[in-house]
Amino acid sequence: MNRVQQVKQPEEFDQVLLSYAEMCYSVAFALTRNPRRAQDLARYALTRVWRMRDNVDSRPTIKQELLKALRERFLLRYRQSPCSLKKAATSREDAVATGQGLEGDVEQASLRVPTVVHTL
Repeated sequence: MNRVQQVKQPEEFDQVLLSYAEMCYSVAFALTRNPRRAQDLARYALTRVWRMRDNVDSRPTIKQELLKALRERFLLRYRQSPCSLKKAATSREDAVATGQGLEGDVEQASLRVPTVVHTL
């Protein structure tokens, strides 16, 4: 029997919410590819769900609401400025390709970036 664990006490809700903090950051980083933006996005989602704690009463619902908040906020930001988010997502790849952040070692960067060879 699959039983949903209820979260009744405010302290228990806080503990459950904080147990999802790492998951929130991981999802946010996967979306943004930027540590600072990922922190902001995760903080937003955790705060949003905490504010609606009176309406959320089970662990699966908390997780669902966190993922929903992450997705909605990311999409809202993407609609507002798709270029800046796309730029953030590719900034690491650009840094590797140009040798930035690798102490100028372009040979090491070329090993990490796959090259495309066109043949006729």
